[in-house]
Amino acid sequence: VLLLGRRFFLPRLALPFRILLLLTAAAAAAAPSAILPGASPRVVYLVDESPSMAGYLPALSRTVADEIASLPSSVRADVLGFSASVREVAVSLRGGSRPALRFRASSGRGFDFASALKAAWFRIPAGEPGLVVLFTDGDFDRSALPLPPPGVEVAVRALPPVTVDDTAVAGLLFPERIPAGESVTARVTISSNRPGRATLELLCDGRTLASVSVETDKGAVEKAIPVRFSAPGLRTVLARVTTEMPDSFPGNDYLERTVLVTGPPRVAVFCPDDEERARWLELLGGRAETPIGRFDPFSYSGVLLADLPGAEVPEGLERFVKLGGGVFIAGGSAAFDDDYRRGGLKRISPLEPDPTGGKRVDILLLIDKSGSLDRPAPGSGLTCFQLLKNAVIASMELAGPAARIGCVAFDARPHLLFPLTSLRSPDERLEAQRKVAALRAEGGTDLSAALEKAAEMLKAEGADVRHLVVFHDGETVPGNYLETFRALAAAGVKVHLVAVGKVNRRVMEEIREAARASLTVFGENDWADFPRRFRRMLDQLKGERVKKGPFSVSLAPAASASLGLEGSVPPVGAVAAVKLAEDCPLFASCRPLGLPLAAGRIHGAGRCAAFASSLGWSPAWRKGAGADFLKALLDWTFDTSRLARASLSLEERGEALILTALLTEPDGSPALGRKVFARLRLPNGEKRVKLLSYAAGRYRCRLVGLSIPEAVTAVLEVDGKEAGAFPLAPAGAGERAAGAFEPQALEALASALGGRYGSGPLRPERDLPGRRSLLPFLGLLFCLLLLAERAACLPALSRALRSLSRGSHGRP
Repeated sequence: VLLLGRRFFLPRLALPFRILLLLTAAAAAAAPSAILPGASPRVVYLVDESPSMAGYLPALSRTVADEIASLPSSVRADVLGFSASVREVAVSLRGGSRPALRFRASSGRGFDFASALKAAWFRIPAGEPGLVVLFTDGDFDRSALPLPPPGVEVAVRALPPVTVDDTAVAGLLFPERIPAGESVTARVTISSNRPGRATLELLCDGRTLASVSVETDKGAVEKAIPVRFSAPGLRTVLARVTTEMPDSFPGNDYLERTVLVTGPPRVAVFCPDDEERARWLELLGGRAETPIGRFDPFSYSGVLLADLPGAEVPEGLERFVKLGGGVFIAGGSAAFDDDYRRGGLKRISPLEPDPTGGKRVDILLLIDKSGSLDRPAPGSGLTCFQLLKNAVIASMELAGPAARIGCVAFDARPHLLFPLTSLRSPDERLEAQRKVAALRAEGGTDLSAALEKAAEMLKAEGADVRHLVVFHDGETVPGNYLETFRALAAAGVKVHLVAVGKVNRRVMEEIREAARASLTVFGENDWADFPRRFRRMLDQLKGERVKKGPFSVSLAPAASASLGLEGSVPPVGAVAAVKLAEDCPLFASCRPLGLPLAAGRIHGAGRCAAFASSLGWSPAWRKGAGADFLKALLDWTFDTSRLARASLSLEERGEALILTALLTEPDGSPALGRKVFARLRLPNGEKRVKLLSYAAGRYRCRLVGLSIPEAVTAVLEVDGKEAGAFPLAPAGAGERAAGAFEPQALEALASALGGRYGSGPLRPERDLPGRRSLLPFLGLLFCLLLLAERAACLPALSRALRSLSRGSHGRP
């Protein structure tokens, strides 16, 4: 059989093998790739919609739609856009379809790339293959990027070539020395790729410095603009260009610079009391004035608030201090109230109101809502009960972490409106106010039942200080309310009676004696002033806002280090009940209470100082050692020369950032041999670096692998002491010009994400995870079939060679 097979069958198998070889080659050409069973990859397109991408987005809409149309039908695709947030452009698209996509450039400057990547990872089911295709210009921080989960690949794509119209602010230069009140020349460079007309504006802290018309041409045009700064300090200048022609990249139409304006301080003084204001003006000398008309903080280098209620504090002080201004807060009977805590001063003031002295205070309001209060209140146009409700609603603003307020209304029975709570959220406060506003004066009066409910609430809550405020006219059914009042007084509850309406004075006097309470009677002519007096009464219940002395004063070590003061200062007659904010240097405190008297705070590039007493309370501080202390504290707050003696700058050099500090002595000579550090307050934490001396008065540090996409604050430390805080941004930072994306940056981004960078279109057979090319398998099969075909032909070839050999020897 073997001999017969070799002789007859194997030669005949050559033809089938050759046919299989042809079929294999045809299959390799027709189906070069395929999706393996059970593998259906998910593709997520992630498109950068920041302002610098505005010129590319129309072309990207077509590019992404074409690629989705080229995908196999078993593939699903999602399209996401991102800038400061992530938005869904289109989801669950089937491969082979051509969706209508529309990307839009964001108007803001925020950017959250890490969250966008995480949103893209989330779109791909766990354990399944997926591909994230990223279109961006790489204009962001590439540090600390999240890595893709297992099975997910990243492809960073080059942006499509576009032809756009663009006009941009390419440069903004100022002289090194800018005196306040003098005219200097700002040089602005405008680049454009077509001729036209544009308007160039220079704005300083929101105010227009100059506006000129500019003729643009292909290339760069420089414009010299005279400007004048009215007050010394750090000033933020914005150059902005606008054009009537199309502009594909509006994000590069502006450029910011922070400049230092030198000169003597100019201080605005706010004080409602004429005598107190005159005392502070005398201490400040000729550098202070009282603003008249509309107040603009950036017209001054400093602001002094003396005994000013928080509700009257000018707006914009936080940004003013952050950009280099100084704010000084002086105490008084009206200062450091609750409005200080809620206003903008909370984030800049080194002293905070603390009338409770750290104790928890509960205030329970017991409101008589019987029909006897439904009578007109003379001079107000409202009923007595309506005025009472308005006052209670306004008092809810006094609730806070240290003071809780509760409310019980009563007629013939008690009604709990809201329990003792701090009303922290606006929704809680609004809900409580709605419940009070819905009350109607009707029904009879049973004070005993309501008082038992109030006693139960005050007993259950273990506060340090408990107050019960009772609004009542003295008309009630008989009961045991006097015994309950005596029990409350014995338990330490402080009762406050507010007699309203047509008062039964005999009953109210009985209650006052039993509860050892205070009694306030509102007569017929007192109702118009009721809301204001009630709010003041509640404010006093929270604690004493002013501690009366005299108190001796001790200087803290920071007074010597920062103010250069040593020795003793006179006592103060009274001090506001305040506490020291976190991480603020204390300059002086009162004994024996331990209350802070003077403190400072560095916020951004500026400073804020606070003095918890008043010149009216402490006449000894108007001259001598006390006046010297206050003048030193005022100089620490308002002196802008400190900004000139220490400065920080940041510039880009290749792949590194160079941080440079320039230090000078008070006489203008360079500061030598100093130990210099800088603390960079980055979005993801604080970084402390050491600066080394490289020239007279100049210290620098090379920052490698650190990207600063936006302005940050850096605190400069010289010989262990803070020399100031400065806003930093890399020189030339801003939106990139048209078509100026960097392939090197995209390659670095792809490497950081463990992906690949490419400029061509997406090829499913090569780029989709889960797809395996059949060419290697078909090639291997082709080789095996070829060997088999040769083996099948081998016997016939052997016989032919033997026949040829016999013929050559003359054999038949």
